[in-house]
Amino acid sequence: MNRSQSSSLKTALLDYIKRCLPADSEKHNMVALCFSMRREIGENHEMAARTQLKIIESQAWVVTPDLKSSLVKALGLLRDAAESFSKDSCVRQASRCVRTAKLVALQLHFLNQESDLRVVNLRPAELLDAVTALPRCYQVFVVSEAYSYSPDWAQILYQKVILNGDFVYLEELKRHRPLTSSLFEDIFQKLDGAPSSVTANVKRLLSHCDDTYSRYRLAYQHDLYDVTKMLLQDAKTSSYLNDRLAS
Repeated sequence: MNRSQSSSLKTALLDYIKRCLPADSEKHNMVALCFSMRREIGENHEMAARTQLKIIESQAWVVTPDLKSSLVKALGLLRDAAESFSKDSCVRQASRCVRTAKLVALQLHFLNQESDLRVVNLRPAELLDAVTALPRCYQVFVVSEAYSYSPDWAQILYQKVILNGDFVYLEELKRHRPLTSSLFEDIFQKLDGAPSSVTANVKRLLSHCDDTYSRYRLAYQHDLYDVTKMLLQDAKTSSYLNDRLAS
């Protein structure tokens, strides 16, 4: 039997098991393992994990022991799938399973903390509110990677830092990505409806802007004249700003 015939036999046998014994994933994996068909084992584990998540999605979101048990099962399946894919050098599929496994692990973390915050089975329209509600910055990256979602950091920082004064969150974000001038501009565009009580947070946030001219300009535009005065009087920034303002 040549390699092509052997491959066709393996595929036919697995297709037969899938068709005639759809619920017997253990037998499917056993046969695939005998033929060293790691990719097929990974696909089977991943499909079983996503079926678990679909079942969870079909039910009301209520924290119960059964919910935790289903998530633990899905997590185990995703880890097994990632391992099988990796052994067959299926990097993209393995990475996908790892991202989803991290999401499920995060969900279990919240449940173990007695929080009913949901991060699994999110729809696109739910993502911004979900990531804004996350207490830690690294959790936003976990959710974003799982859903291939680009967070609106300006909106998140407006809520977390400007309104709530969470500068620990800001420091954590700085360790993961730079705070660009355009990011500060996007945040400051949202200040029109902000209460006056957050002015101290606005000034403190602005101090994290490394671009001196952007810091001055944003302070001037939002009537933070004590900040502009300080920048013009500070020996480290005054010469640069005077040159920029004169040009």
